Amino acid sequence: MYLEWFFKEKAAGEKSLEEVVVDLLAERKLHVTTAESCTGGLIAGTLVNVAGASDVLNEGYVTYSNEAKERLIHVSHETLETYGAVSEQTAHEMLRVLQRLRMRMRH
Repeated sequence: MYLEWFFKEKAAGEKSLEEVVVDLLAERKLHVTTAESCTGGLIAGTLVNVAGASDVLNEGYVTYSNEAKERLIHVSHETLETYGAVSEQTAHEMLRVLQRLRMRMRH
């Protein structure tokens, strides 16, 4: 419901959702980094279809396999073995790594 209101208010039916997202990020001088698994890069892939996306999209990680999650974004083997790749615990660990990367980029 909120998303529907947001889309109607911000885009007035003239822009796609991804255009609205890129515009809002640029307007607020924000940047995004994605770490995707079962979406297979769809989020980053959708954003890059918008002119100006390079101003707001820093980088994207597609970590579909457990090995990629461990190697590229340092999800612990124990988390993956205990909870599985599609779990709240794994998602939280992926987020924590991105937050650390963001802090490094600021310095």
